Amino acid sequence: MKISETLYNKLNKPYTYTIKTSGKQIREKIIDIIADKYDLSNKDRINIKNILFEIHNCSLIIDDVQDKSLLRRGVDCAYIKYGVGLSINSAYLKLFELISKYKYNSIISCLTDLHYGQGMDVYWSENNICPTENEYLLMISLKTTALFKLISNLINEIINVDTSDLSNYLKLFGNYFQILDDYINITDAKYWEKKGYCTDIYEKKYSYPIILAINNKITDFNKIIDIYKKKNINDSDVKTILTILNNGNILLLVENNLNDIKKKILDLEQKLNINLSILLE
Repeated sequence: MKISETLYNKLNKPYTYTIKTSGKQIREKIIDIIADKYDLSNKDRINIKNILFEIHNCSLIIDDVQDKSLLRRGVDCAYIKYGVGLSINSAYLKLFELISKYKYNSIISCLTDLHYGQGMDVYWSENNICPTENEYLLMISLKTTALFKLISNLINEIINVDTSDLSNYLKLFGNYFQILDDYINITDAKYWEKKGYCTDIYEKKYSYPIILAINNKITDFNKIIDIYKKKNINDSDVKTILTILNNGNILLLVENNLNDIKKKILDLEQKLNINLSILLE
């Protein structure tokens, strides 16, 4: 039994609302750059782009509910405008339609990894557990890197070519962009305009700078732990944490680690004869 187009559009409003605000579309740009190298047809290129675009936007809708975020790309999150129930339903409806339409095994693997990674992130925040740096890197290899690796996996599945080197290369991209996102969340005023001021700290997320500070036991790191135990974090708490991170040279350490990942990306780029580093700027 099929529902009317009018009703379908109503059910789909949280998704259509979310995609009206455009993100960086880094993954789609990657496909355009590497398409010729792997002899992707225009149809395959469009299909892969659509798959990545839809999964990414659906995951944002669900993530915002789980993280209790307020802003997404400078506007209210979908669940604030349309409610939690309809927003979650809209995201999963779109994902099930995607699976039904394309029938690629890579999509199921990607969605599974995304849920493992997001589950780890949510579990740590909700239970006030600071992971180790290695645990964090495992989490982003599942949560953030999954969509980057999906590019290589789809190419492998569609045209049957070895994309293992490309997969390793794109894994570095995933690591880079997640760590960068954690960094600019607490340092970049332009980011704050779209996402909100230091939202990771207000949401008590164990982002990369916080994890480094606690695991390296920098001066006053116990104050961060105590603040994260509070029911609600206020502006003064955020200021205290930022001061601790600055005084402990944590932000400098994050910058150095980002530069190390970028160097690895450039080294692999020469081996693969692919120029994606322009997307890191």
